[in-house]
Amino acid sequence: MTTTFELEDIQSKTEAWLQNTRYASKSITPLAGGTVNFTFLVHLKDSLKDGTDKVVVKHSEDFVRHTPSYKVSLARTVAEQQCLRSLSTLSPNVQGSSTGSMFQIRTPICLYFGEVAGMQIHEYLPAGVDLKTYLLERTTHRTPNALEPQYTLLGQAMGSWVRQFHDQASRQPELVQEVAKNKEAQQVQQLVTYQFAVDRVKDYPAILSEVQSVLEEVQKLAADELEIGPLQVIHGDLGPANILIPNLELQEGAKVPVFVIDWETSQLGISNIDTGQMIADLYRLWLCKNNEAALWMLRGFCKGYGLVSETHAFRTAIHAGVHLISRGTIDREMGTMDELEGVARAGRDIVLNGYRRNRGWFENGDLACLFDQIE
Repeated sequence: MTTTFELEDIQSKTEAWLQNTRYASKSITPLAGGTVNFTFLVHLKDSLKDGTDKVVVKHSEDFVRHTPSYKVSLARTVAEQQCLRSLSTLSPNVQGSSTGSMFQIRTPICLYFGEVAGMQIHEYLPAGVDLKTYLLERTTHRTPNALEPQYTLLGQAMGSWVRQFHDQASRQPELVQEVAKNKEAQQVQQLVTYQFAVDRVKDYPAILSEVQSVLEEVQKLAADELEIGPLQVIHGDLGPANILIPNLELQEGAKVPVFVIDWETSQLGISNIDTGQMIADLYRLWLCKNNEAALWMLRGFCKGYGLVSETHAFRTAIHAGVHLISRGTIDREMGTMDELEGVARAGRDIVLNGYRRNRGWFENGDLACLFDQIE
């Protein structure tokens, strides 16, 4: 049976549920973004004791919002809740500079969780917008060079926070136990990244045919990693679209709160999935939009994440290249067909040189930052 829905019905269902909580709404407005869930900005009928008068409600169903025929388990909401509870103990990674800019990276506070109803009530970030939209709307290829330090530091703060998350999350047994149950997220990751990369060969045969065997080898490598390990807690969909930042110009001396959101994809995996996706998504903004701020952030992210090993750098590069091929070539809003073909070429070259461990190729290109801290 095909699942269908009307947004108005979902909104009414959400509003009715809220009336039986302390978060009863005065008004409720759908928020843009999100492919799986429904999110709403709620203006509370009665402010909370701390003065809070707006919250975000995340409403999850047992199907994907943009593809209602695709069924997904509500168990993902429990994994997200465990992440939000556990990661709230991480210090908000504050980075400063001579300009006085400060970035405070953290997860949003979950105020309430209705597991049976599939409802979460999250802290609202005033004027918040996802980082992908922010970079597309507030920065261009003509972004003043004077802003390079601030965007570099933002990337560095993000990289440092992600490294802290990777290092500490797997030391929390309760978190590991809960995230380990989210096997559906692992399966989706393998499908939409590694299988889809192989499938893209037929879409871009002139560009990708020569690397089909390598893509198939990498797909097998990724599957074997899940069986052999070692695995750790990862976000699973760590890209600019899941980073929230106030939609304001970066100002000297301003403290900037930054939220890392959408933890329902959390899973046991390898850290390169998170670092590789972030690098790929930022690099695509450079490739398609000539967005220098994205490139500055990419370099800062690598610096903030820090040294692991040469092998880790190559594996991150491979995932970044595969991600560009599988998911970076299908968003027609991001570029023309010629530009998307350019993304496919870039992904191909990154995968090939990562697979062949050709460090010199990287050190002479845009992704030299992957190896900057490795002797």
